[in-house]
Amino acid sequence: MDIDGDGDLDLFLQGGFSSSITFFENTGTNTLPEFTERTGTDNPLSSINIRGGLSFVDIDNDGDLDAFFGSTAVDGAVGFLENIGTVSSPIFTELSGVDNPLINVTVASISGFSFSSFPTFVDVDGDGDLDAVIGDSLGFLSYFENTGTAEAAVFEERIGADNPFNGVVVDGFSTPVFTDVDGDGHLDLFVGDNNGLVRRFEPASDGQITITVNNVDDPSVVSGSFIGAVTEGNDGDADVTATGDLTITDVDADDTPSFADVASTLGGSRFG
Repeated sequence: MDIDGDGDLDLFLQGGFSSSITFFENTGTNTLPEFTERTGTDNPLSSINIRGGLSFVDIDNDGDLDAFFGSTAVDGAVGFLENIGTVSSPIFTELSGVDNPLINVTVASISGFSFSSFPTFVDVDGDGDLDAVIGDSLGFLSYFENTGTAEAAVFEERIGADNPFNGVVVDGFSTPVFTDVDGDGHLDLFVGDNNGLVRRFEPASDGQITITVNNVDDPSVVSGSFIGAVTEGNDGDADVTATGDLTITDVDADDTPSFADVASTLGGSRFG
């Protein structure tokens, strides 16, 4: 991530279960990176002890990066570090209680067993705010939908069929990362595991086609969208596409052909 806002990617490292974070600033460029270790006050996380995953995200939509970190606890709790500095000079302070958007979030629990949690953030449901996907020591992924806003996140756990990652299981210590690796406009999921392996999961679900209709003669009256569901075939099949013309006729001769406007949503994506 670009922690200092200078346009290139920097590097944070955590070794195994070590609680300390090592920071390497990119003093080169995006095309010719050079990493220089920064210590003491030049490391924005030098005073933070972390056990579990570390994820940077602008959770309050104020333009700078905040951070969430996983813990090693019975319930796999997630801590929150708010950036009270700036984009170029971050200062992180830990917030607890109601000031932590994930204060009530826990992952799988077994009596007498401590769980590590590995959070990451992505707009899973396409509603414009960031949801949380959290790995755990057993290799599962928990999904917490953001039912609040981009500025004030409120997370609610979704389980069973409401968790699009319900079928994703790896061999312990699942560490999720999302990126569009194949450039198809859909986020792919990569999950690291306890053996140092990384597995890739693609969305494998129904999609939606949105057809926007405009009346050339009277665009102020007739406009809107029609959404039709499209089911993708087996993994590896070609993407489903559709083209064509939609004609609207003023069947009742009142000079105001109309239909209901329907909002387009992402909807239904599952990973497997």
